[in-house]
Amino acid sequence: MSLALAVGGVATALVGGRLVLAQRSVADRSIFLLGRGLADEAALSARVGAPVGRFYGLAQRALWGILQPDLIRADVDGACAALAGELGGLFASHVVIAFVRRARGQAQAADEALARARELARPEHPFAHVLPSAAEWACEAPPVALEEVVPGVLWRVPVFYTHGLVPFHEFAYATVIRRRSGEVVLLNPVAMPEAIAAEIRAIGPVTHLVTPLKFHNLFVAEGQRLFPGARSFGVAGHRKNPPSAHLRFDGILDDRAPLFPGEIEQVAIAGHQFEETVFFHPESRTAFVHDLIFGCQPGRPGYTFWWRLYCLVFGIHDGFGVPSYHPMLWTNVPRLRASVARVLAWDADRVLCCHAPASAIEAGGREVLEGALGWVRDLGTAEHAVMVGRYFREQPGFLRDLLRYLVKQGG
Repeated sequence: MSLALAVGGVATALVGGRLVLAQRSVADRSIFLLGRGLADEAALSARVGAPVGRFYGLAQRALWGILQPDLIRADVDGACAALAGELGGLFASHVVIAFVRRARGQAQAADEALARARELARPEHPFAHVLPSAAEWACEAPPVALEEVVPGVLWRVPVFYTHGLVPFHEFAYATVIRRRSGEVVLLNPVAMPEAIAAEIRAIGPVTHLVTPLKFHNLFVAEGQRLFPGARSFGVAGHRKNPPSAHLRFDGILDDRAPLFPGEIEQVAIAGHQFEETVFFHPESRTAFVHDLIFGCQPGRPGYTFWWRLYCLVFGIHDGFGVPSYHPMLWTNVPRLRASVARVLAWDADRVLCCHAPASAIEAGGREVLEGALGWVRDLGTAEHAVMVGRYFREQPGFLRDLLRYLVKQGG
């Protein structure tokens, strides 16, 4: 018994010592601007004229309480009141409040909050790009067209959609890949007009519909209707995720049996609740990612108001990176690191992101991916635990919400 206690004591001391070292190694890292340091957060606060950490914390509660009220039990009104009271001089606070009011059908209050935001904003502000245009505030969807990205090889088509109470448009892209055989793969199928579906059929026979992560499920059935001869592939998580459990798939993505060996490479991102599979087309040096990283680029058209605000609130306002809530969803850091390392080893030049225009990363993709994900490849398990613990201390209710989500997912 004494030996067991001694062994247990040594193990506890080792774990405790490892956590102390981990706390020291990540003490200077920001939990809101992932991959960056507290010095970067302080510098941004100076440029913005307000403590951005406090803004992120309050704005996250407000937006998530509106966007996912089935999972997130946030005090939205309290967060909005704190934004107006503590950070009333920051125009972005009033943009968040306007978004919330509009989602709740409070049109006049929303217009007043947006007007206040416009009064406070200045063109050179780091967050100025988040302000909606008149068309975006009127909830007008942009036009949709099939865009050729690599002649004869790659095309893209967007979808602009709303769901829940929010009237503003989210957006996502489907990618059309013409294989050497002339057969066509539709990666991340979306809803589209029949005329565009006909354009895609004219490229070649559509043989595969590939939905590469479990949280993309809205348009699977629509893709099957438009291209009834294609086989549908999803990820294992589609079978357990309640919104997608009813969908029909002909196969499940598996790195051990790649769909297109020798032509298109694939890597399943292990240890992540998203269960995303990332693809690479060596001939065009193009990588295809979906929710592994998000991007938003000031001054570059193609990002909707909904997306610009969402990215801003979760720590991405000037490029590509990992949203601040993702580490909560990492379940096995060693496996995640190994998957990310395989992706970063690709000789990618162009990167096509599901939630970014094709012009976003037309060259230098390997460097962009390294900048966004290199720190994940190098992150230790204990360091991850410390960072998540810090995040939960900033957002104490999110631990409860995460547990609720995991129960709904079946563990």
